[in-house]
Amino acid sequence: YNLHHTPKLSTLEKICSKYVQLISEYWDGQSIYLGGWSFGGDVAFEMARQLSQLGVDVKHVFMIDAGVSKANPDAELEVVGINVFPDAYQEQLKLLPREFLDLRLQDAAHNVWLSDRYQALCYDGPVTLFRATEGRAEDEDMTNGWGDYCCDLNVISVTGNHFTVMDGDSLQLIADSINEKVSHDLHDGSIANSTVENEQPVDA
Repeated sequence: YNLHHTPKLSTLEKICSKYVQLISEYWDGQSIYLGGWSFGGDVAFEMARQLSQLGVDVKHVFMIDAGVSKANPDAELEVVGINVFPDAYQEQLKLLPREFLDLRLQDAAHNVWLSDRYQALCYDGPVTLFRATEGRAEDEDMTNGWGDYCCDLNVISVTGNHFTVMDGDSLQLIADSINEKVSHDLHDGSIANSTVENEQPVDA
């Protein structure tokens, strides 16, 4: 999330390249699953693309209500306030120390800026998008923009908005779907050099 880089890295691609480098140093030939929510989904997608170019077996990418649009290299960094969050989250954020809250909002603004400038490229590996159903226009793209860049895309609708999909029954549905996919890969032997002895389900 670019939280530990000083100065902050200037593009999403550079962030992913840094993470890919770290993974490559420890990768021992096993299959990899990647996933993330919101901006983290964009990061997971770009990491998968870069890793696959290096010959790493990326089995699946799971994106939770992530979106992508045509890159805008002229996008400007804008201020993000707590008003962008639902009321319930605003109340929780107000409980945080002011200095920490300001830093978190700065990080959020920077991530929005990185996403706006991100030029996604086509990726042919399997991708699942968990798409929030609330707060959508009737004619809105059901793939959140990823249809232009994914050759193998599965979209699963999840009840809730961009924030509430990460809680309660919605999160359980996401966890169950990920467990089902990983379990299938384990049982059909498609995970490369797997050392998993006892399958442990994801707990939402």
